[in-house]
Formats: sequence, C-alpha cells, structure tokens
Amino acid sequence: MLQQKSLKFVKYFFVLFLVSILIFIFSFLGYLSPVEGVLSKISTPFVSVFNNASLKLKDIGSSIAELGSLQKENKELKKKVEELTFEVSRLSELKIENESLKKQLGFINSTNFQTVAARVIAKEPSNFLKIIVIDKGSKDGIKKNLAVVSGGFLLGRIQEVNSDTSKVVLLMDSNFQISGMVQESSALGLVKGQIGSGAVMEEISKEKLVKNGDTVVTSNLENEVPENLLIGKITDISVESNGLFLKASVLPFVNFDEARNVVVILGVK
Repeated sequence: MLQQKSLKFVKYFFVLFLVSILIFIFSFLGYLSPVEGVLSKISTPFVSVFNNASLKLKDIGSSIAELGSLQKENKELKKKVEELTFEVSRLSELKIENESLKKQLGFINSTNFQTVAARVIAKEPSNFLKIIVIDKGSKDGIKKNLAVVSGGFLLGRIQEVNSDTSKVVLLMDSNFQISGMVQESSALGLVKGQIGSGAVMEEISKEKLVKNGDTVVTSNLENEVPENLLIGKITDISVESNGLFLKASVLPFVNFDEARNVVVILGVK
C-alpha cells in the first residue's frame, strides 16, 4: 500500500516537472507573455520543490562520500593501533628478555661454575609434562642430569641430549627429583616435582628441626649437580604416612613463566 502511494507521488511529481519545463520554454519563446505572470506564480512552487530536491540529493551524495572517507580513515586508524600494540608487546618482551639475560650474566659472574648459556626454544604443550627445549646440546658439553638455572635459581635438570638441543625436565614436573638440604638445619631429603603445587621434600629426618620459611638448596649428594643451588622455601610441614619421616611443601624461587634464557651448569671450574 505504502509502495503504491510512493509510486503515485513520483508520477505526479514527474508530470508537474514536465509542465514546469514546458512553461519555461514557451515563456522563453514569448508565447506566454500575456499570461506569464499567472503561470510564473503557478510554476514557482514546483520549481522551488525541484530545486530543494536537487539540493537534498546533493547533500546525500556529499554525506555518502564523507562516510566512505570516514570508513577509510577508520581502517587506517585500526591498522595503526594494531601496529602500535604489536610494537608495545615486542618492547615488553625485549625488556623481560634483557632482564633475564642480566640475571644469567650476574649468576655466571658470581660463581666458580663452568657454565653454558642457552635459550629456551620450545615448551612441552602438555599440562602434565613440564618440559622445555634449549638450543644447546652435546656439542656444547651438555650431558644428562646436569642442573639448569634461571635467574640464579634451580629450574630443572637435563633429561635428554641431542647434538644441538636438549630437553629440560622442570622442577614442578612429577618426573623431577633431586637430593636437597634445608639450609638452616642441614636436614637432608628428596625434592620431587608436584604438578600444580610446586615441589615437595620427602624423607626428612624427624630429628631435624625444620620450620616454615626455611630455605631448601641442593645437597652435596648429587654427582652432576653442585651443592647450595637455591631451590625454594618450605611452606608446610607434615609427617609422612609411614610415620618415620617428615614431608614439607616447597615453593620454588624460580619464575617458570619468565624462563627464556637459562644457564646449564657443567661443573666446577
């Protein structure tokens, strides 16, 4: 119904437009001089309507052109935002890596260990296996079970060695274990990885005084690992199910998420 009304309106407008044009032509030729004044009054509203319609069409055209320009500008701004976001992310990553390298360099310079600096090139995607791959292997003197340090703290041990790369089992992996010692009391125990809860120290003698906040380090019972490497702090102590030993939860010092550059300890110089 509405469409029919619109169609009628267009037809009437077109007829009036043609009449106005004819009047203008006849007037120009002088045929309508006697009634020119009357016809002028009649045609003026229609000419005015036509002029207004033309102006509105012009405004619509300008708006469409402006909209296209705004859309193009919007796309360019989005692209710039994406580029800036990427740059900020890259700079943030470089800052973290720079700080990591400084820590590794500080550790190397402050110890008498023979070391190899390495870069993390891959991570095990599994939620159960906490393993990373580094870009150094047997040709760099790396062997199985050597200690891997990040930021001066124990990160894990070499699990598998290839010519150019090595796999490192992390401290929080359930397959990780190392002989540890409570620094304050010299109590010995076995440090094991615990997925989701850091690590635990088992088989601690009940005769030793162990308390929350004590520091756990590597002991002198490991052939491939030097003693006194920092592991973590004790956060909870309990008696093992057999009743013969103590068991302690250990919160690792190392930040696993920031481990991008590491140091493999080959031995003492």
